[in-house]
Amino acid sequence: MSKLVGYKRFTSKKGERYCVAQVVSDFSQRDIDNGCCGSKVEEVFLPAERVDELNPSHIGKEIKFDYELSGNRAYLVDFHVVSK
Repeated sequence: MSKLVGYKRFTSKKGERYCVAQVVSDFSQRDIDNGCCGSKVEEVFLPAERVDELNPSHIGKEIKFDYELSGNRAYLVDFHVVSK
């Protein structure tokens, strides 16, 4: 799982709305063995139908992403903010 540290919403030039979650997680043991250090930082584009779901109260909480494999690619299909 990852920790949500921020998000940004924007509208493309074509008028499509997006939300990008900024998340931090631990490196895998394989990454560490290959020389990674610190925390892994990623930007994740959320599904189009859920661009308005994140709010400031979610910052600092764990977020779980669900992916679906298609061919050689993984596509984000869902996410859940974990309340603690």
